[in-house]
Amino acid sequence: MPEAWPFLRPVTEEEAPGYFTEIKLPMDLSTVRMKLESQQYASTRAWQSDLRLMLANALQYNRPKDFVYKLALEVGRAMEAKVQLDEHLQANLKSEHEAQHVVVPQQQVRVADGWS
Repeated sequence: MPEAWPFLRPVTEEEAPGYFTEIKLPMDLSTVRMKLESQQYASTRAWQSDLRLMLANALQYNRPKDFVYKLALEVGRAMEAKVQLDEHLQANLKSEHEAQHVVVPQQQVRVADGWS
């Protein structure tokens, strides 16, 4: 998915001034990959939570007119559509028991209309 390029590596303060003041739980695809490869996710829901956190962070930091904001919406819609279409994944989600993992308080996540 070429639209995901802004999410491939951790955000730096140089490219996004004030990011770490506003975003308390940063997440990116390289971190998700590392956690997958090192089997740090106890469930499918846990890695999906990190993906949603990554996109929610982009929506929180960026503004609706910003390119990265629009890409976050696009990637979020594609991810949610894939989850809905993948019956095997849906079966796994229903059968898994959530292990302890970080839960993002709802007030920290700003979800734009049409994403979820």
